[in-house]
Amino acid sequence: MTSRLQASHVASPGRFETGQSTNHDPQERNISGERFENTRPIPRPKRSFRTKKYLQHYPVTSLQEAKVLSKPSSWEILDVVRAAGVNGISASDIIKALNLPQSDVYASLKELLEIQSIAQLPKDMKPKDERKRLYVYEKTTLRKYDVDKKVALVTRDLYEGNELESLRVPFFAMLAMVHDELKSRGLDDALPSRAAEWFCQKCEANHQAVEFFQAVAIAMIRILMDDSDHFKRLLSRLGYLSNVQDS
Repeated sequence: MTSRLQASHVASPGRFETGQSTNHDPQERNISGERFENTRPIPRPKRSFRTKKYLQHYPVTSLQEAKVLSKPSSWEILDVVRAAGVNGISASDIIKALNLPQSDVYASLKELLEIQSIAQLPKDMKPKDERKRLYVYEKTTLRKYDVDKKVALVTRDLYEGNELESLRVPFFAMLAMVHDELKSRGLDDALPSRAAEWFCQKCEANHQAVEFFQAVAIAMIRILMDDSDHFKRLLSRLGYLSNVQDS
């Protein structure tokens, strides 16, 4: 993988050297799924639809969102809207797909609009002969997470001031490496679709691909934070690791 990073993504190896970790290769680890059981969202929808969900959770940031997303029908409607891609889907088509009462669907759509989990497709982005309201998935999951304003401000200042410039090349090279590795292993079904319905008319980006790369970034952060050797050295250097050792 290192050679692929150097050759394909123009990342100079000398710039990004770190100390060797004593952790085992992630592929050799037998990581139990039990560690992550408490992160699974509840309730789950009764039916699943053919759409790739690289980010498996809908974050809850308010009591109102918790009430709306506590309904299984809301999850099902979100799945259908998400599967429709950037072209959107009408309420009548949602009713047909889910076989739910019309009143339940319209009530859930109203609530999902209020918490900005979905949005109505603007008129100028709809087909000329389409008169129905079309609903689209409003935000990718990652963008709904807020962080402390001071932390966000300083991080952005460092990035825009080029202090973090050296991280840019290896970061995006890492995203490309994961994509290319999935392809080289024949796991094309795990890659974002290039179908037309995923390309946004407004931002021109493939929304499914955006979510894919956000998921890769989250996975990498998780792996790095679990790298106890490097992370503990950081904590120790900054004074956030006690000297108490387990007996």
